[in-house]
Amino acid sequence: MSQMFIIMLFSVAFSNVALASNTSQESTLFLVGGGLKTCSSMSLQNCKTTSFLEKNHKVNTLYQVSDLNIERLFKAWPEQHLPKERESMRNLLQRMLGNTEILNKKKLRQLWKKYDLNQVINRLGDAEYYLFLDSLEVEQRGEDGKRLQEKVNISATSNPFSIEIFQTFVELAKQNSRTTRSDKKPSILVVTASARDTFEAVDFYTQVFAQLGANVEWLPIDAAVNAAWQSGDDLAAACNHLAKYRAEVLGAYFRETIYADLVKQQHKACEQPQAMIKKIIQADALFINGGDQSLTRKAFKNKDNTNNLILDTIIARFADNNLVVGGTSAGTALMSGSQSDQATTPMITNGRSEVALIRGAKKDKLPLVGCQKNNTCDDALLNDDLTYNSLGGIGLFDLGILDTHFSERGRQGRLMQLLHDTDTLYGFGVDETTAMLVKSGQHKTDISVVGKSGVFIAKKSAEKMGMQIRSFDTYYLTRDDSAILDLNSGELAISFANWKRDIKLPPQSMSTIKDVFYGETYKQTLDLLCLTHSPARELSASWGDNVSYLKITSDDNSKFRTGGIKVAKQIKTYCSYSDVAVTIH
Repeated sequence: MSQMFIIMLFSVAFSNVALASNTSQESTLFLVGGGLKTCSSMSLQNCKTTSFLEKNHKVNTLYQVSDLNIERLFKAWPEQHLPKERESMRNLLQRMLGNTEILNKKKLRQLWKKYDLNQVINRLGDAEYYLFLDSLEVEQRGEDGKRLQEKVNISATSNPFSIEIFQTFVELAKQNSRTTRSDKKPSILVVTASARDTFEAVDFYTQVFAQLGANVEWLPIDAAVNAAWQSGDDLAAACNHLAKYRAEVLGAYFRETIYADLVKQQHKACEQPQAMIKKIIQADALFINGGDQSLTRKAFKNKDNTNNLILDTIIARFADNNLVVGGTSAGTALMSGSQSDQATTPMITNGRSEVALIRGAKKDKLPLVGCQKNNTCDDALLNDDLTYNSLGGIGLFDLGILDTHFSERGRQGRLMQLLHDTDTLYGFGVDETTAMLVKSGQHKTDISVVGKSGVFIAKKSAEKMGMQIRSFDTYYLTRDDSAILDLNSGELAISFANWKRDIKLPPQSMSTIKDVFYGETYKQTLDLLCLTHSPARELSASWGDNVSYLKITSDDNSKFRTGGIKVAKQIKTYCSYSDVAVTIH
């Protein structure tokens, strides 16, 4: 069966199921900044209680140093690849072999630190490190012989904002639902293609949405499946080699021994792509997990940058206002792009603000993670360099560049630098445990903020456009704020929540901020400016011996709003602003 026949199968499946028109509402994106802290048997630190735990719940990933596991590690490790590290690892594992008990990650780390006197493992790049972990991981089964699963408990989650984010997405799916089922539950599909280990988060996401009242299914698409479809082999032969593609494309090994049931499910889906398309057509919403947006992109985009039929189906459903699409972290960053061949919004892929302001953005490159540990880096590319895919992600959000984990990781600098280095007007940075709700119509897009923190928006300054100076108008919308972006003029109109007020406190003496992108320093600095309406603030960021200087300025056009609101018996305060100028030199 040729690749052309696979495409024909896709087309037949797509045409055989009618797409119901739903033009009464705008197409909806739900973009989460990551950091969702949810109670589960694998994340007990996020739980108010652990009374739900039972023997048949997975609480840890487990490992064993055994002859069999060592043998499969070195069978998968190419003999000519990093031969010194390979031999050092073999010697280390032989020393560890005296302890053959089943270990959790903490105890495994203690064991290797005991014997790893030369810090061999610290010198491994990410690819070799994950091969090491995958090789030692052991399957876990309950007394019934079935695979142990992570157990989610939404009601025991201590973070109210995480619950709110997931609940809001389910509510959006309900509003979009045209189900005729008697239970009236919305249908949600979960995609876990952003993770190196596609199977790791399946139990988590399916349980989260099920507990909040949805019918949930996993859509087993990932970069390995898409690589198989492009191999040129017939479907049966291509899908029989999924383990090989998982190793080559995802850097994931021996998953068939850990998640036998999910691997079998994915294999069947690989052989029946039309069934996956049918599920998308029947779904009310689709949610994409966090991880690495470049991996997710490979699940949906072919080697020639064309869409595979899975993505084409998603785009068609979304464009016809029949599918709510959401994502968190990488699942949000992935949305940047355009369906037009003429102009493409780039997708950010890597980088730290301090490094970005000095070295600029690198086009269509990705550092080999961990390469500096074993001297395998491209000399022109550092682990912390700002990189981007110039062809964008999957193109459901073409208003600007999307970034995530934003204020918490001080990513304002890297987003503004990427705007400066590319032909992009707007950038949107979504904070953790926060979602940007985007509803797009023909002439305008409505943006609103849900959850714990806010959304940072940067716009290239019209006055300085095309000049070497890096100048931006910036905005920060927090809970219940909204904005309307006019798609014809490109102008942004801000509306602050009615419970926020213009509060001006006396100016306060502020020490010089030298590491403005360290953690939440940038946000905290702007919070203070928000309260005092200070007309200007000078900041700096350093990388090595290099220093970048920032000037943040407010004027008569700037607006500041402050307020507090009760969430789960706690008062949470917010500070929002608009039209604050930032200049970087």
